[in-house]
Amino acid sequence: MVSKARTVTLLTDFGTRDHYVASMKGVLLAIDPELHIVDITHEVPKFDIRRAALLLANSARFFPHGTIHVAVVDPGVGTSRRSIIIKTKNYYFVGPDNGVLSVAAAGDGVKHVYQIREDGSYVLQRRSSTFAGRDVFAPVAAHIAKGVPLEMLGEVIKSFKRIRISEPKRFGNRIDGEVLLMDAFGNIVTNIGDELIEDLEPGQRILVNVGGKLLRVPFLKTYGDVERGKPLALVGSTGLLEIGLNQGSISCLLRNVKEGSRVSIQYSRE
Repeated sequence: MVSKARTVTLLTDFGTRDHYVASMKGVLLAIDPELHIVDITHEVPKFDIRRAALLLANSARFFPHGTIHVAVVDPGVGTSRRSIIIKTKNYYFVGPDNGVLSVAAAGDGVKHVYQIREDGSYVLQRRSSTFAGRDVFAPVAAHIAKGVPLEMLGEVIKSFKRIRISEPKRFGNRIDGEVLLMDAFGNIVTNIGDELIEDLEPGQRILVNVGGKLLRVPFLKTYGDVERGKPLALVGSTGLLEIGLNQGSISCLLRNVKEGSRVSIQYSRE
């Protein structure tokens, strides 16, 4: 038996008004009453696998070694899509093989991937074709926590579906990237990492082209460094360049911008 892991996280697009999340927790606790269950979020936009993958990647790495991350954004439930476990350097990821696990798993270093045996004894014996979260992923996660070897839960496979996040590119004093997501505050989070803009000084002004809109904004350390309602650029908590407003939503001002929109920044490198 492997060493026990006691924390399970849940990330879904289920919301909280219905019974879905509670049903998953009930299955988890019925198998292992000592589990510590953490809700990452259940407010992923419906069927948005890419957003879910990014949210999981932004949060999973802060959990203790051995945490089991369960992600269920699963528009292909009941079809031929596979159910998988990904064992990484520090964690276990459980969910559908549709890319939702891929960004977080790759970030931690993939060790092994298993296709879950859905006809085995470690899933619910009475299963719905529309609720793998309850009937497959929750019981498998609980059994991992109890120390059941992964080889008993599934067969080793060589590949899994990945979501590709494009890499930003530098062209002289310009960096081209894309919008990864707009957060709940209306900030525009790009894929431009802080390592690409190490030469930017606080207070330096940059030209931002996003969604066809040109903005000249200061690069600063935090939102409060500008007056309320004023735009700025900064490196956010995920280490990525963000465009925002102090105490406002820049997404509401740039309504044609969406996730995947192209973004470029230009600044003097003197």
